Amino acid sequence: MNSTNNKLVINTFIGELTNFIELLCTLLPESKEIQQNKTYFLTCKKVNPRAIILSWQTDVAEHFKKPIAEGDIHFFANHDYQNDANLKDYSSFIVKMFENLKQNIEKLKEDDKQTSITYIQNLSKISKLYIL
Repeated sequence: MNSTNNKLVINTFIGELTNFIELLCTLLPESKEIQQNKTYFLTCKKVNPRAIILSWQTDVAEHFKKPIAEGDIHFFANHDYQNDANLKDYSSFIVKMFENLKQNIEKLKEDDKQTSITYIQNLSKISKLYIL
């Protein structure tokens, strides 16, 4: 039962993250960083999608619980991910993604910033459904 549910959760999570990255690529077509995120994500997705959801669950959903709940996109624009001791070495995709997003958040219109934090909130909720 958990295995079937987990498969559905992973597929839903990966689909939502794919949509988020595609949206960012559309909104920020000139951003090399966002394009790098997409390439890196596509590689990770093929190799180990489970690692992506587990990393998001622990390194984003739990670690950034308060700003996510508050819908504080500006937190993500100002946070120092490179020197965050709670982000693990295996979280390189997450760190890279948020560092790249950080460099581009201010270029987004307010509606697009709101959409971005909604994606982050949704991804965090979905990741919490994954059972180890």
